[in-house]
Amino acid sequence: MAAALTRGVAQRRRLRVQLDAMRVQVGDERTRRLESEREGSLALWRAKREESTLRQSKERFLEVVSHELRTPLASIAAATEILSDETHSGDSRREWIDMALESTRRLTRTVERVEELVQLESQAERDGYTIVTLDEVLDELRYSVVEVEGLHGVRCLVTWPARPIGLEVHGGQLARMLELLLENALRFSPAGATASLSVDVMLATDPDHDRVRFAIDDDGPGVPPEQRRAIFESFHQVRENLSDKPIGIGLGLTICTAIAGNLGCRIRVEPREPNGSRFVFELPCRFRKPEDRLDSVGNPPRQWMHEYQDADSPGFVLA
Repeated sequence: MAAALTRGVAQRRRLRVQLDAMRVQVGDERTRRLESEREGSLALWRAKREESTLRQSKERFLEVVSHELRTPLASIAAATEILSDETHSGDSRREWIDMALESTRRLTRTVERVEELVQLESQAERDGYTIVTLDEVLDELRYSVVEVEGLHGVRCLVTWPARPIGLEVHGGQLARMLELLLENALRFSPAGATASLSVDVMLATDPDHDRVRFAIDDDGPGVPPEQRRAIFESFHQVRENLSDKPIGIGLGLTICTAIAGNLGCRIRVEPREPNGSRFVFELPCRFRKPEDRLDSVGNPPRQWMHEYQDADSPGFVLA
């Protein structure tokens, strides 16, 4: 009798354990099902959001690019039609030729910017990486900045430390990003103003964590807080405070963002007082010799400046 009771108790315990295990299993399966449904819903929401973003980008692309293509094409068509009339001569004819040439340059610039962005977005992040010096990058920048067209009465000033600083980057891409940031600063600066690039070394306790900081300043109207993130999106155009007129195709800063991604950094925009904006990013740096790392006393910084004057005036100064 006692043995039978003992077996009955043991059997009930086993059944209870099995029942608890089944409850846990059912609960786990229900939890997994709910998680799967939640993940599916989240994936669907993300897909719809990406589709909406892509559609908006496509619409913005068509709107902006069609405007940027149509406007210079209309100018070229008008100029060639008028020039075909032989009654126009002298200064009048020269003005129409200049307008056609400027419209052609604008059209070419639009196509080149779109092509450049496509190439950057399809490029592997580390392609073309090598050790270059800061001096080499800024030398390349100096000659490309001089060729920026359509600027008058503004100055570009570049200042950097007078010591050998190594950067593990794609040298051409870094110079291109600096060129576009400076061009952006120059175009938003009023006549008589100076857009500047300053480079500073930020030493860390561990030399492997040393960095260089690039800051591009302008004296323009500034970027409203609500646009500071959007300006880096494709085809976003900051509007002038007074005329509300879009400036440019809106790809320069997008190209900069793509390059920054390849270089492993992030560009941020800050307000300046009393007006203007500052675009800042940082990169790791290295020094060939320990003494180069600490050689910051008694060496004045290097500088060069370019003033955009008339077409016949080079306006270039080395300091």
